[in-house]
Amino acid sequence: MVTLYCAIAGLKRNAFSVDIDTSQSVGHLKDAIAQEQKFDFAASKLELYLAKKGESWLTENEVKNGVRDISGLKHLSAAGAILHRIGLSDEQVVGEVDGIEVDAGNGPVNVLVVVPTFVIVEEDESSEKYLSELTYYQHCGRLIQYKYRDYCAHILDKVDKFYDENERPIPFICVEGSSGMGKSQLAFALGGRRPYFYWLATRLGTNSQNNPTSKSEKEILDFKSDLYENGLLWTYGFIRALLEHCSSDEHQNSSRMIRFENQTVLKAEQRYKKDVRVLLAKMKAEQKKLTFFVLDEMTSNASKKLGASRRPPFNATSFVPVVWWLL
Repeated sequence: MVTLYCAIAGLKRNAFSVDIDTSQSVGHLKDAIAQEQKFDFAASKLELYLAKKGESWLTENEVKNGVRDISGLKHLSAAGAILHRIGLSDEQVVGEVDGIEVDAGNGPVNVLVVVPTFVIVEEDESSEKYLSELTYYQHCGRLIQYKYRDYCAHILDKVDKFYDENERPIPFICVEGSSGMGKSQLAFALGGRRPYFYWLATRLGTNSQNNPTSKSEKEILDFKSDLYENGLLWTYGFIRALLEHCSSDEHQNSSRMIRFENQTVLKAEQRYKKDVRVLLAKMKAEQKKLTFFVLDEMTSNASKKLGASRRPPFNATSFVPVVWWLL
């Protein structure tokens, strides 16, 4: 029996221990990790890496800072591989540090765990009412684009100007008016220059948020707060996944509203603001067209729902508050 110290890649959390017989396999280790962490998905979806670079193990202090880089680490890909044969025997997992160093957080971490994080996105085709409304909006959008080409071009000129100026945060365009004036239909008339997304904002309750009372309302409503500047948020991960999705040749060449008519898997994980900025810089360097977001049905009191940005599975309102602070 050996005690292996493990850490989740990318998360700023303490390492955790798993006791397992070294004669068992990588598959058994995945089962033990999934049981210890109470994951709600199959253990086989975990990816394990020997947390060792050269002759040195990663330390507990290092993984507390959120280790993402798995380059150079040995991938434990064979489910049947026996632990004591792949560097996880009793003798191999003990680091060359004394008890004082271990107490200080410099003890070894043996296994880095990559957790699968993905979102399945698909248009809801179960409602005939919604489908007929979508068809109607598409028709109206084409009509608006044909009859009011200059008006649509003016809006797109403004979007282009925002991107060219690189101002932070980027300003946003707000269209306000009475019901039935064609605000939503206008969203379907803005194709032609760059791919874009249309999201319908819906109300979220506190149950949709991670620890909704852990942050003060003042901090949540301040876009300059540490929550958004340095927070590890699902919001940023989802925005990054959408940007990666719109980077494909299919969407770059079409420059129209991106729909999810077929079931689409977006790989998303908690991310920092800088992770999104890095991808944006890469897209610009590759001369990719940056997307924009049309956020419909935002209400005048929508700021009360800003805390939803810490929520994992993904609703339009969950990223409404911060999308314009990033792009």
